[in-house]
Amino acid sequence: MASEPTAPAHLASEPTTSARGTSGLATGAYAPRAPAVAVGSSPRRVALLRAVGVLATAVVAVVLVVGWWEDSGTGTLLVVGVPLAAAALVVLAGGGRAANAVTWLAAVVVIGWALVTGLGAGFWFIVPGALLLTAAVDGAGISPADRARP
Repeated sequence: MASEPTAPAHLASEPTTSARGTSGLATGAYAPRAPAVAVGSSPRRVALLRAVGVLATAVVAVVLVVGWWEDSGTGTLLVVGVPLAAAALVVLAGGGRAANAVTWLAAVVVIGWALVTGLGAGFWFIVPGALLLTAAVDGAGISPADRARP
């Protein structure tokens, strides 16, 4: 009687059911695990999230400058300058190899700046920071081969 091929222990995963109704681990058959990739992540989605995060950062900055310029003057530029500089780095990175690392950095800077400002003036940068963070997390699940596809 011929036996089914067995896999090394480190490749075995969840039990499978064969046509005979027995557990795959009992018969030695195995099913490889699917790669750990974020569900729904794609280069287009990540690019869209990056663009929306950068645009949201710019919109918040413009609204803050217009609203507070008369009251705070050039101090307003400091409040909006740090998040704008982080967003500019995302734009400069484009879709290259370092884009995801730069997006992580920008997300941490924008969210951190909202916290550093005591959730006062910079509180509104939480939303753009969350968008950039979502883009960075989604971008981490994309392989280099997927980035090359149009």
